[in-house]
Amino acid sequence: MKRIFIITMATNLPDEKGYNRFKYLSEILSEDNFEVTLITSKFNHYDKLQRDNTKYDEKYNIVLLDSCAYKENISFKRIISIIQFGNNVKKYLKNHKDKVDILYCAVPALYVCNLAGKYSEKFNKEFIIDIQDLWPEAMELLIKNKKISNILFYPIKKFADKSYRRADKIIAVSKEYLERALCVNKKSKKNEAVYIGTFLEEFDLGAQKFCSDIEKNKKEFWITYIGTLGLSYDIKTLIEAYQIIIKQGYTDIKIKILGRGPDEKELKAYSKSLGLCIDFIGYMEYGKMAAFLKKSDVGINAIKRNAAQSIINKVGDYFSAGLLVLNGSNCQEMKNLILKYNTGINYEAENANDLSEKILEAYNLSNDKKAEISKNSRILAEEKFNRSTTYKNIIELINA
Repeated sequence: MKRIFIITMATNLPDEKGYNRFKYLSEILSEDNFEVTLITSKFNHYDKLQRDNTKYDEKYNIVLLDSCAYKENISFKRIISIIQFGNNVKKYLKNHKDKVDILYCAVPALYVCNLAGKYSEKFNKEFIIDIQDLWPEAMELLIKNKKISNILFYPIKKFADKSYRRADKIIAVSKEYLERALCVNKKSKKNEAVYIGTFLEEFDLGAQKFCSDIEKNKKEFWITYIGTLGLSYDIKTLIEAYQIIIKQGYTDIKIKILGRGPDEKELKAYSKSLGLCIDFIGYMEYGKMAAFLKKSDVGINAIKRNAAQSIINKVGDYFSAGLLVLNGSNCQEMKNLILKYNTGINYEAENANDLSEKILEAYNLSNDKKAEISKNSRILAEEKFNRSTTYKNIIELINA
């Protein structure tokens, strides 16, 4: 029986809402003749609260290590939290070096990743990284001047390079992220891009269960956004595009925003200042959200021009619902999915005029064309975003 430590600062645990990648991997690996230890923080990254429960009765072990709280995902306090967690991981590994064969470490907590990589090299353990986000690339939106940004973030980039080089195998949530690591890692021969994805069965059950709870006027055309209202997401352009559309008399087009975040108050005020009626619905439990998406006409992937995100969670849910997707992401991999599978329309990020035109293009499609795109979207979900099948690739790589 192989012994694996899965190390991540951000995961849901059995008594918490949501189904994170690492929680699911812990479950399926423990059923595949692995002795699994999930090592994470006492601080819940999603709820921004310290966990009270420290005892779990699962097929795999759960170890909670101390790290301080933080309110913002990009903040000095989070860096301190990562360092504290990393130092505690180092202590834990030192005391358990005879109880592990494989270290599986989530990125972008680079300090933690680098410590785990050093440990793996010193004690001849296999080291696998799973890239969820790119640092410092994800931080570059904070500084608009590219030259200054490159200088300031250069030390973090070199630290990231060092972490990527240590990996024996690399998994990432997109091909773009995988290629970033492989630019500097020349020893890893087994690599895989596996989208975060969704559980199609769970999505479908939720959509069916809550279908009658979602009321919609048949004459309305819903454009729905789900997810965080924060730095990387371009909801302001969506609001401005909607203003253009309303001025043209398309009052049956409605914008629905499901989610919360640091920019929520500002976006609501901006929408109100333009005299627009946009539904900021807030957080919605997953099953009900699935039903809401099934009632929608369009899902929008509203990402700022220079954001580092590639294939993000929300698009898997859009495709699962069979939605036409308006995609503002500059990630070429995402654009190619839209074109290859004919699942929607790409638009220029931060360009309200272009977005308004693309919304009307989607609105004016024939019913037959809309049905074709819906079918294609669901096919894409089944082929590329269904965790029940795609995560088998991760298990095969770990076993290889």
